[in-house]
Amino acid sequence: MLEQEGPMHSIDRDMAYSIQREWLKNLEVLQSEPVVNTADLAELQERDESFEDSHSDLLSEEDRLDRLERQIGVYMVCFFTKVTKTKTKWKCSFKNGFINLDNYDIPYSTATGEFLQW
Repeated sequence: MLEQEGPMHSIDRDMAYSIQREWLKNLEVLQSEPVVNTADLAELQERDESFEDSHSDLLSEEDRLDRLERQIGVYMVCFFTKVTKTKTKWKCSFKNGFINLDNYDIPYSTATGEFLQW
């Protein structure tokens, strides 16, 4: 769940420029690759599976997951402030970041998330 509170003022100028440079570098890489909607994910996974069958010795699981993450086009850049774990859940608090959904940036000052254990 994202909570938007207002503009970010708690990071210094050097940090903001560093984040901006890294973001632009990553954006150039992402723009050179096609962005896939989640509706097309099943088709993408089928193509990946057929490729993996013929080249399974060349691809590791980590490489396959990295490729899928880049093609889906959903990611979040932020600072974390708190991470707690209960028996089956992780709870995280984030600040001063943005989430990119289908090439649309959504900035936020604070956000919280709950994740089930995998």
